[in-house]
Amino acid sequence: MANWWENDPVVDDAAPASGGRKWWEADPVVQEAAPQQAERPEAGGYGSQIFSGMLEGATGLLGAPVDMMNNFVVSPAMQGVNAVFGTDFQPSQEPLGGSAGLRRGLAIAPESDQTGHQFARRVGQSVGGAVLPAAAGAGSLGQFAAGIGTAAAGGLGGAAAQQMFPDNIGAEIAGEMLGGLGAGAAISGFANRSARLSAERAVPTVEDLRTQASQLYDAAEARGVVASPDDTTALATRIRQIARTNELITPTGRVSGAYPRASEAMNLLDDYAGYSMNPTQMQVIRDTLADARNATEGKERRIASMMLDAFDEFTTPLAPELQQARAISQRAIKGRQLETLREVADTRKGDHALSAAYADLHRRIIRGEDGGWSPEQQAAIKRAATGTTASRLAERFGKFAPRGVVSTGLSAGVPYMIGNSFGGPGLGATLSAATMGTGLAAREAANHISKRSASIAELLARNGSQIVPQTSEAIRQRVVEALLAAQAAQMNERSAPLELTVTPGRRRQ
Repeated sequence: MANWWENDPVVDDAAPASGGRKWWEADPVVQEAAPQQAERPEAGGYGSQIFSGMLEGATGLLGAPVDMMNNFVVSPAMQGVNAVFGTDFQPSQEPLGGSAGLRRGLAIAPESDQTGHQFARRVGQSVGGAVLPAAAGAGSLGQFAAGIGTAAAGGLGGAAAQQMFPDNIGAEIAGEMLGGLGAGAAISGFANRSARLSAERAVPTVEDLRTQASQLYDAAEARGVVASPDDTTALATRIRQIARTNELITPTGRVSGAYPRASEAMNLLDDYAGYSMNPTQMQVIRDTLADARNATEGKERRIASMMLDAFDEFTTPLAPELQQARAISQRAIKGRQLETLREVADTRKGDHALSAAYADLHRRIIRGEDGGWSPEQQAAIKRAATGTTASRLAERFGKFAPRGVVSTGLSAGVPYMIGNSFGGPGLGATLSAATMGTGLAAREAANHISKRSASIAELLARNGSQIVPQTSEAIRQRVVEALLAAQAAQMNERSAPLELTVTPGRRRQ
């Protein structure tokens, strides 16, 4: 019986030149499996990129102090030691408390190759760097949103610069600054406008103030407050002394016709002399004296002011309601005075009518001819009279706006000739139109700023005290904090260890 291996099985060969071979003599080739490459983690979509960017931004901000110390202090110091002593000390790639260490174990996806995903991740980095400071310092949801909005806009600017100027940290920082500052200015401007509108709704109108004062007079009258005939006689005598001292009454005893409104107020007080006067009648007399003061100028205004002060001193001790009504009436008078300036300026032609009216009022306040204004109100009146830096700059450019024949010729003709000399008629026409358009826009901007300053002065006059829009100031603070935080996170993200070149000196033997 033959052994099984002697049955001579034949194994096919790719090149059977030597005939058949036994199967154990065959040399089958076993191919090695190709080494498998580690699969690259998935970059994910927009959500994954934004979330990863936020983690990078947050850890970049938190680890910034340690990373900055490691990159700009420890690393140069070690390089210096290595150069001098020939050692090979290296700074830690993941210093304790640095951003790299903080990111260990976090679900941070790799950066995508798609431009849209890169924009989203870059915005996430800026927002992540700003979210913690914004949340810690914000006193309201609006303040927090202002910080996040500023950071997001800065991230968009940084992403755009990153795409246009790859690997240029300076361009990226500049792009983030421009984007963040632009958004911050828009957010702060909106907050200022909202705060001003809120103040306008909160501050009573002139009619509201008059109603409040009238209600106080009614309350005093309901309590039976009244000035006796002897009191009204003494008041009329004092008012006549003021009139005689200021030549409102001539030496012959006649009333001068040069000061009609002051004379009217004095005659009204004479009519009440020797009779009882109730609070309602007091209010009528005070309104007459106030109108005489506000509607006149120069000497007549001074006379009416002295009469009004004497009347207030007379009525104040009679009842506390009258003192409160006096303060409220004063606010109504001041508010109506500024409203009148605005109304008169609207009827006049010219771009500076309102500021000129406020400038005249400011001069009277300085000369002491118009008193009773608080320091805050005086500052607002001065600002409306002299303008702000922005309004003065706008006024300068507003001179290019076409007005008369000569002005139009200059604002249109000169730019046309300049443009025509460099680029032909087309450039000349474009430059001419651009100059006139800029002038018109600047003129309107100057008028808008002037009216806004006057509106603030009216609010202060009616409110009787300073109006501080805390919300807008806090939002501006949040904007700045968010911008600085996002910048710190990005500078840390892009920073590398500082290389220091040290030339070793010759050692002494």
